[in-house]
Amino acid sequence: MAETHAPDADFDALCGHFTDQEVVQLTLVIGMINHWNRIAIGFRWFCIGGPWRMMVCRR
Repeated sequence: MAETHAPDADFDALCGHFTDQEVVQLTLVIGMINHWNRIAIGFRWFCIGGPWRMMVCRR
């Protein structure tokens, strides 16, 4: 992937469903979620009472 990027067929399929602006926004949101997940794993966070409740650090 780092050397070849996303296959043209996959990118064309994506652009068939989203505008250029939406593709950029989707890419940024996916990246943000990835970063937050990595931070949560590093701090050993877990959710109490469901995913939108309180985040707690377990030591």
